[in-house]
Amino acid sequence: MKTEKTGQLQGRDENNRFLPGHSGNLKGRPLGSENFKTKLYKAIEKLAKDSQEEISVEDLEISIIEVGLKKAKEGDYKFWSDIFDRVYGKAQSNVELSTDGQSFGVVVLPAREDLNKNKGDENTLETT
Repeated sequence: MKTEKTGQLQGRDENNRFLPGHSGNLKGRPLGSENFKTKLYKAIEKLAKDSQEEISVEDLEISIIEVGLKKAKEGDYKFWSDIFDRVYGKAQSNVELSTDGQSFGVVVLPAREDLNKNKGDENTLETT
């Protein structure tokens, strides 16, 4: 809801970012939902348990990391890219718009998945 005086959305600053203590998810995170790290660890536990050879969870974790490192050494960073994107979030691209030396500001481009998810949403791009 926009305030009449400023035209800004309530709970947001002048750059349309959430203020401390405000969120776009009013119901909050569903009870019992798990983050990616927990799901990853549970999947590794299940793989270790279902393995035909006896392998501990810790040894399986090390094996997975070794495979990821070997692939990265060969130039394949997809494994790490996917893990880091899930754990730390995708990096945003900032594009500065200017012409004849006059700057029009910076446009923050969200990750491709965010663009596809928000098609038609007028608030997809933020400018500063």
